[in-house]
Amino acid sequence: MKKIRNIRFSSIYFIYLLVFYILLFAIFSSRAVAGGTGERSIFIGDLITLKISADGYSLEGLLGEITEFEIVESRQQGDDYLLTLRTFEPGEYRIVLGDKELLIKVSSTLDELERDGIFTLDPQPLDSLYNPYWKYIFLALSILFLTFLYFFIRLFIKEKREKALGSHALFQKRVAELDIDSADYFVELSLSFKEYLEKTFACRLRGKTSREIMEELRGIALLEEKRAEIEDWLLQADRYNYTGKLPDRETREKGRENLDQIVLDIEKSLQAGEGY
Repeated sequence: MKKIRNIRFSSIYFIYLLVFYILLFAIFSSRAVAGGTGERSIFIGDLITLKISADGYSLEGLLGEITEFEIVESRQQGDDYLLTLRTFEPGEYRIVLGDKELLIKVSSTLDELERDGIFTLDPQPLDSLYNPYWKYIFLALSILFLTFLYFFIRLFIKEKREKALGSHALFQKRVAELDIDSADYFVELSLSFKEYLEKTFACRLRGKTSREIMEELRGIALLEEKRAEIEDWLLQADRYNYTGKLPDRETREKGRENLDQIVLDIEKSLQAGEGY
């Protein structure tokens, strides 16, 4: 029961992670495209200030890549280069640095300029939308997504295999996987028994007290002879669970053996066709 709940819990988070991953992919992709081919519309004679962060390029190398503009000023500022350019020829100019491309459209003031007032230039250069760290963020999210997908598929396959098992075989598997030294041993043992009864008799027992469970089982003729034993075992498990004190190992083993015998007797009754 606990493992099934974990699978459902993981399924919900898998869906949320998938949606989050798709949204981030769309955001980063749009920013990458915007940063890769930015457009600037300016006029002939205007000063263009570029702030360039380009690993592997020296100042001389950058100037060698920008041959269609007049270089008014060039200087290094920390790890960046500041270039001030201008041209007196209208048209579209492409500056390619590595895998990045900047498109600069230079317009003629005679053809396109329509303004009556004084034109005030912004002294601050336009910032690029490109973020060099988005690739690493996207890579980390991809690894996280694939790892989660791998474990989710494993849990999904495991759940399918367990559903293919009969109720008795699944009960035996659950009990065999329990840690007898765990403080929640009788809690897990009770959950395994409830799961067995639910799958065998198509009833809903999760979240119910032992007395409510006995009321639920009252109408099942096959269990009439075992009612007293089932109730005694559930109440005994409740005492251990509520006190919070783990009984000695012999008591734990005896409790498991008694439960195994109850389930075995139910299976024998089912095979004999006594009722349900």
